[in-house]
Amino acid sequence: MKKYLSKLTFAVALALVMSLGIAGIAVADPVARERLDVAITKELNMPAGTIVPASSFTFTFAQITPAPEPNEDEWVIGAPAPESVATVPNAVITIPAGTTPITENPMWQVTDVLENATWPHAGDFFFMIRETANTNPTIAANPAERMTYDDSAFFLHVRVANCPVTGNYVPTQAIARVLVGTHVTEGHYVRWGEGPDKIRYYPGTEDPIYDDRLIDPSEIHFINDFARINNLPLEVSKTTVGDYANLSLLFPFEVQLVIPALALAGTPTSTPPGPLFAGPVVGVVVDSTTGDPVVPTRTVTVTGTLPNITVETELSDNESIRFAGLPTGTTFVVTETQHEDYSATADVTIGGALSATSPHGDAGPGSAGDDLTVPATGAYIVTDGGANAADFTNSHHPPTMSGLVITSMPLLAVLIAAAVLLAMMVASRSRQRVEQMPAAF
Repeated sequence: MKKYLSKLTFAVALALVMSLGIAGIAVADPVARERLDVAITKELNMPAGTIVPASSFTFTFAQITPAPEPNEDEWVIGAPAPESVATVPNAVITIPAGTTPITENPMWQVTDVLENATWPHAGDFFFMIRETANTNPTIAANPAERMTYDDSAFFLHVRVANCPVTGNYVPTQAIARVLVGTHVTEGHYVRWGEGPDKIRYYPGTEDPIYDDRLIDPSEIHFINDFARINNLPLEVSKTTVGDYANLSLLFPFEVQLVIPALALAGTPTSTPPGPLFAGPVVGVVVDSTTGDPVVPTRTVTVTGTLPNITVETELSDNESIRFAGLPTGTTFVVTETQHEDYSATADVTIGGALSATSPHGDAGPGSAGDDLTVPATGAYIVTDGGANAADFTNSHHPPTMSGLVITSMPLLAVLIAAAVLLAMMVASRSRQRVEQMPAAF
């Protein structure tokens, strides 16, 4: 009796919700009925800086029916009699490849999923909506990409009316309920029964509460996580300029990296399974011109635990530290410790484009000896679409010399030589005059 009342309560609540319009009742007129639109939304949760991958997602509609007494707390998939079978074709959302990196999670929607449904008669029909996993084999085969599939399930109740004008059956009302996954409140979930064809809805109490977490059909929303290894290395380079600059002088560098959480997460529904990036972070000091590791090998110290990593090394003129295999969305901050009589500037390239905040620092002598951190606040993001780099340039400012200035010696020698030559010419002319004077006896 208690279960019967629970089921009756659900029916009354459902009728009340529909009558109040909360469930999104479609507009009807006295001549013809307008078909209710039910939409499914797909959201891709990706680190900032990611370009949307070409992908496709499929959503299935499995018809379910309440089990008879005394097991009315069970729902049986595909159990209706043949004369009561309704069909809703799979809904598909196809996403073209993006051209620019995202700044916020993009969403797509397929509308009117009931457009091509077939109904055997008027009345109430129930469906379980789920997303099909592993519908993107190209992504699954790429070790540099990982996609998770939403395992949420939605319960859809559709009320179908007779349409006397057309002689067809038209869905005019619907409500949806979240069953499992990220959308469900704590203590409310669906558990598969002993057989593959049965599910049970347990709200966390002894008596099933069927009217919990009702939502508008337009709120059916599936979220997939996507992460990618950037196909280009992050590179921090060093150039030293100045007539008297020491081109072999080593400058200390510190690079702070934060790996995006989506690249570290791994679930059984991810394709491939497990995390996209598990470390380690590796930095190699290379010749900036050839790309070959410097000889002898420069020490690179990596400390910290994922996702927060600190890398320390030293660079001289025409050298770079290169990080290959970082996930897109990794943030980085670079600090150069400065030597006396050197000032620093830095240009930062993100996704192949020069950052609007470049150049950082000041090349003038007034900044000599000042450390340079880029960016001064916040962090840059490793972005798809092109190179990611921080290029440092150090300008040498030699101190003013005291005493005899060596560079004045050539001019001084010329002046001395000219004075000697002039003295010799004067002496020569004086001698000629003396010789030309008449002798006095």
